[in-house]
Amino acid sequence: NKRSIATLLFGVISLDANASVISFDDFRAPSYFGFHTPLSERYAALGVHFQGTGAVLSSAASFDGVPSGSANYLAFNGNVNSFPPETILFDSSINSFKWDFAGTSGSATLTAYMGDTRVGDATINAVFGVWNEMALSGSAFNRVVFTVRDTDPHFVVDNLRFTPATAIAAVPLPA
Repeated sequence: NKRSIATLLFGVISLDANASVISFDDFRAPSYFGFHTPLSERYAALGVHFQGTGAVLSSAASFDGVPSGSANYLAFNGNVNSFPPETILFDSSINSFKWDFAGTSGSATLTAYMGDTRVGDATINAVFGVWNEMALSGSAFNRVVFTVRDTDPHFVVDNLRFTPATAIAAVPLPA
């Protein structure tokens, strides 16, 4: 159940079926931050690299404000110094990035970069107990930075979806 959508489009696009999905459900995750393994290169085979303090936890962690529905999610807990920014690097350029965000309060922002050049961003406010989709799409980018502001110390993201730039074709504009 998604309540809000924060999307920034910076080009007219047509999505292709070549999108990749990271649900974080492909391994057995712990329920506590103290037992997690760093995520950094877990998805390197997909050309995705994580830099930050987020931890994949089992939904048994039962964070306040996080709806049920996923086996695992990428979690953040300010009480144990696990707080964004979380940077997601891609080996190849992408044109589309989405994930679901849940928390009790505050706002979250995704910022897209191509190298060191900022190409767009999207911000969303958390709604207690509801998954909120955050999305960036359009111009090619190879890095996404996730930040939060005024949030409760517990929040999660899940179901990361991205589409390589080669899998998206521009929609021609009428003459």
